[in-house]
Parts: sequence; structure tokens; C-alpha cells
Amino acid sequence: MIKVPKERRGIKGRLGISMPCVLYTDPKASQESITFDIGKGGMCLFSNKCLEDGHRVEIRCEAIWNEPKIGTVKWCQKIKHDLYRIGISFS
Repeated sequence: MIKVPKERRGIKGRLGISMPCVLYTDPKASQESITFDIGKGGMCLFSNKCLEDGHRVEIRCEAIWNEPKIGTVKWCQKIKHDLYRIGISFS
């Protein structure tokens, strides 16, 4: 079980969904990721790379959205070797 700090738990309007998406950390650098949950104001996803708080990203999930979402990394938690859970707030 993954423990998430209280301030990050229980956010209303979140949809627990697991879908592949591509995370762009800059126009030339992308990484595959998997969504964990998605809400109106942000999302949580799993990635094999750590991202620092405040990093701006573009998320492309063609199965969910017609166009990319832009967001800011709010937190990044290491789950195990090469697996991170990342919280992103949409701009």
C-alpha cells in the first residue's frame, strides 16, 4: 500500500483510471507514463523518472483528451527503484 500525505488524499472529483500517456518534460524529451487518477484540476501518474517540484510538463493522453494538457509538478514520491508517483496540477 502506498501512503500519501493527508493533504493529498480525499480530493473530490478524482477518477481512478489507468491509461497510458506520454509526458513531455521539454519539446524534445518524452517519457511513457501511466495515469493513476485524474481530476478537474490535476492528475497523478506513475513514471520511471523523477521530476522536481515546479517542473512544467505537457501530458498527452489521446484516449482521454483531444489535446495535450499543460501542468506543473507539485510532488514526486519514489515508490521503488525506477518507479515514481507524480502529482501534477493543470495550468
